[in-house]
Amino acid sequence: DGTAEGSVVVVLRVLLRPRSIALVVVAILVATLFVRLGQWQWGKHERRDAEIAAVQADAERAPIPLEDASADASSWTRVRTSGVYDTEHQVLLRYRPVGGEPGVHVLVPLRTADGRAVLVDRGFLPTADLARTPPVPAPPVGTVDVVGRLRPSEPGGLSRDEGTDSIRRVDLDALAE
Repeated sequence: DGTAEGSVVVVLRVLLRPRSIALVVVAILVATLFVRLGQWQWGKHERRDAEIAAVQADAERAPIPLEDASADASSWTRVRTSGVYDTEHQVLLRYRPVGGEPGVHVLVPLRTADGRAVLVDRGFLPTADLARTPPVPAPPVGTVDVVGRLRPSEPGGLSRDEGTDSIRRVDLDALAE
């Protein structure tokens, strides 16, 4: 039948086949998935931009004394304090590459005059072989002044690497023990 009505019937028969219905359902599911992934990426972008803006805004402010920082201060608040490095309790933080380069961060408690300990990231040491610890330069001896940024604890334990002085997570409560 060469009529328009006959053509519509043929098209409807093709569209109502199980294979055609399944194809439309899959297309809708894939489109929905991509929309959700786009929303997730956009949210991630907005959070990253907000964090960058917080760091940039804080970079323009003078550091405040650590004692004046409140518990609800921004995780990027610049603070200053002084004390003596406690190298007996130094640990290495692994699996935190910088610029895509593998290495370790050297974390050392700083003992302040009032007896508190403040964990200081002294810096990043690149190493191609994570199984071997690179030589760690000794910290300055005596009282030092330190300016840094507050960072939150990473709850969940230390995930200490067996038989080493290295950790995978900075859980301040677990480190304090």
